[in-house]
Amino acid sequence: MTLSQLPFGYKLAITLFLINVLLGLLFAEIEIRYVVEMKDAEAGISFNDFRIYFQGNPTVCRLQAALAGSSHSNYASADEIQTVADWIADGEPRATYDGDIAPLFASRCISCHGPGGERADSPLTNYDQVTSYTSFFDTGVSYETLATNSFLYLIALTCFTGLLAAVFYQTRFRGIWKPTVLVVSFFMIFINVLSWWSAKQSVPFIHIVLASGLIFGVLIIVMTLMTLADLWILPEERA
Repeated sequence: MTLSQLPFGYKLAITLFLINVLLGLLFAEIEIRYVVEMKDAEAGISFNDFRIYFQGNPTVCRLQAALAGSSHSNYASADEIQTVADWIADGEPRATYDGDIAPLFASRCISCHGPGGERADSPLTNYDQVTSYTSFFDTGVSYETLATNSFLYLIALTCFTGLLAAVFYQTRFRGIWKPTVLVVSFFMIFINVLSWWSAKQSVPFIHIVLASGLIFGVLIIVMTLMTLADLWILPEERA
């Protein structure tokens, strides 16, 4: 039995799975933009954003790097971020902290970087804690974060790609290119995640991260669209 011959309920379930796959890719792109886009303090995502994400920026401290990256969306306006940046540039005066910075951090940061928060291990509840992050320069994504993300991404991407591959295998398309697409998809996952670790030390590996991610995304889209075509568009005599 081909995919197009399945009962309507099964076809609908597979279709919803494929739609979720495409939505997952879309939200992955959105996540990347939130994390990486403002690393170089310029609008638009660029190669330099990825270089700073992996290798850091020796001209800014860790707090400035956080404001330009993962914490950027927590602030209501660019003026709030500039207030913190100006305070750092002025030498972190205690009076300015008490008057302007502490209330800002209380409303924007303490929910995560305070007791019971997701980032309670890096607290920002008082002057000494905040200024501890202005004493060290940005070194890029930490190895701890890389290890956590590597585990999560390898498991998640392998599982959902495996499910997609199992469905795509049942389509009526034939040819040596079909198993090649499946093999390359899994290989791109491996190459992409493995290259993260080398990208912290060597710029060429950042190109590999971007290229493998692009190839993986394209192959997932191709498999998804071809499976949808086999389900709903191709005539049965093409079997």
